[in-house]
Amino acid sequence: MEHDEVPIECVSKKDNLYLLQIGKVKHFGEACACPIGGLSRDFLQRLKLSPKDVAVIDTEARVEHLGRGEAGSVDIIYVIVRSSYEAIKLAEKISDMSKEGRKSVHLILNKVDDKLAEKIIAKVGKGRVIGVIPFSKCVQKKGLTGQSTRPQDARYR
Repeated sequence: MEHDEVPIECVSKKDNLYLLQIGKVKHFGEACACPIGGLSRDFLQRLKLSPKDVAVIDTEARVEHLGRGEAGSVDIIYVIVRSSYEAIKLAEKISDMSKEGRKSVHLILNKVDDKLAEKIIAKVGKGRVIGVIPFSKCVQKKGLTGQSTRPQDARYR
């Protein structure tokens, strides 16, 4: 399947970067997303991108997509980690499962100040964290109103 055949409601595109949303439950009573998981897995196996294209797959913040094999055809798994015990444990679980599938896993800390970032890095290991997105009141305010943010709205490191 070519990337231009993807239903418009499932993908966002900016330049050569694609954000694909798969397997998300959107309505009450949808229950298990397993049929969607199978469809997503098959779709990703058939997706063909040009060498300069990058597809970012946005999944639920859980491990089901790993168990259903949706991540089988991806190159790298990025885990967004917030500052909570549960988020750190989930990142560890995702990392362990991803290693079973021989997938490279990188962590990005989200909405943290420098002190929290240091504490989380001490727990998960410095080499695993590739980025920190600090908490920003400007980004939070724009998020509450549905406005998009730009890199200058927050400092990234």
